[in-house]
Order: sequence, then structure tokens, then C-alpha cells
Amino acid sequence: MMTMKMMMMKMMMLMITTLIQPAVLVLQTKKKTMKVDNLTIGTYFKEELAKFHKAHGEWKKCQSDWKDPVKRKAAAKKKADAAKEEGGEAKKDEVEINAEDVDVFTVEDVKDLGNGEPLFAHFAYEDWTLLSVRFELHLLCHAFRKDLDDPERPRFPAGHAEFYYNKYFKKQLTPTSMGVEDFAGLVELVKEAVAVDKASEERRLPELGVTGLGDMVSGDQ
Repeated sequence: MMTMKMMMMKMMMLMITTLIQPAVLVLQTKKKTMKVDNLTIGTYFKEELAKFHKAHGEWKKCQSDWKDPVKRKAAAKKKADAAKEEGGEAKKDEVEINAEDVDVFTVEDVKDLGNGEPLFAHFAYEDWTLLSVRFELHLLCHAFRKDLDDPERPRFPAGHAEFYYNKYFKKQLTPTSMGVEDFAGLVELVKEAVAVDKASEERRLPELGVTGLGDMVSGDQ
């Protein structure tokens, strides 16, 4: 039979467990909503950002060269010569292609739609800025998840977006400069790259190269 002392100990353990469980839940919730001031930025973020900057520079140069008639003609000749060396026939650079009718997801080379024209030939300053913001927010979410490396915190509250953006990119995130009133408006503007989970108010993101919203747990589609 269970002695009185054992019964008392069991009751005490049950009472302690009952008290601890709510406290644990409170701490877990608080943990998920606190900013990580001492977060260390890892090599993944630095390497991916460097790759983007390199590609971004090449794309802008490509756009500039395409707009220059002399450089465009030289590029067409180089392409034709290369085709001849490979034993094929040089394609005329004046192929009729309307960039607005092109499905961007079917383009094999963004620097050449097939007629020498880059996909971003008519990008203005605002287009380049929006491209950068899309990539930066996309990268930010992935880098945060990798750098924190905490299964309980795969993403962060939308209210912390500006804080982490500044921490990673060393600059301010200003939605008004892109014609929207707040961060929610910015997310709507770049919804192919990042989304907000309305239920938990936390940012989430699909894996690189995937469009649409992620699921509630991992942020992956």
C-alpha cells in the first residue's frame, strides 16, 4: 500500500507540474515574440547576398549594353560568329519578340529572350529597387531561420521585420519609398517572395524558387 508520505510527495509533484506547465507555455510564447539582439549573421547570408550583387551588376550592365546601338550590334555579331563556329546557322537578331507576351517562368536566359533583348531591358529605377527588395526580404527569412537554428522559431513576427532588415542589410526598410503606407502594403506588393501568416502574425516564406504561400509550420510550400 502507498504510504501517506508517498501520497503527499505524489500530490506535491502533481501540483508543481500543474504550476510549471502554464509557465513553460508563457516562456515559449514570450521567446517567439522577443527580438534576438545577439543574433550572429552567418556565411549563408553573406554568400547569397554577394551572389545577388554580382548578378545584379551584370544585369544592369547588360541592360546598358543593349540600349547602346553600337554595343548591341557588336553583341549580335559575336553571337552570330559563335553560332557559325559551332557549325550552326546564325540566327537573325531581329527576331520579333514582344517581351510583354513572354512567360517569364519559361525564359532560359534572362539576359537574352532570343533576339538579344534582356528580360529587364525596359526596367526603370523603381523596377530595379523592387527587384532588390523582393530578394532581400526573401533572403532575410531564410537567413534568420538558418542563423537562429531554433526549430521553435523558424520565422519572426511581422512587427520585427524592420529590426531584422536593418540588422542584416545595415539600412532602413521604408515601405513609403515604394508607394505603400506600411509593411503590410509592402508584403502585398512582393507577395511572390514573402507572406504574412495572418493567424500567428509571423512572417513566413516558401523555399527558394517556389511561389505562393508556405504552410503554418515550416514556412515551406
